[in-house]
Amino acid sequence: MLFHSLYAPKSDAYFTQTQCTLYGTVHLSAFEQAWQHVVERHSILRTAFVWQGFDREKFGHKPSDLSVGKIPNPKSK
Repeated sequence: MLFHSLYAPKSDAYFTQTQCTLYGTVHLSAFEQAWQHVVERHSILRTAFVWQGFDREKFGHKPSDLSVGKIPNPKSK
């Protein structure tokens, strides 16, 4: 994936973002705890790939506290 990202930097083939709208009552603390568990369990979510020229390194970060915030929907009210 790193090769393809460097080969075609404007391609979004390996870059995906997801946005979700949650309806109804959202228990923010439970949601945050669930994501904290996922990040702690799956180290790839804490991994960074750093490169310069042909040199590249992979860094695995230790679990840290995850913070989830609520963004108001500008379309509501």
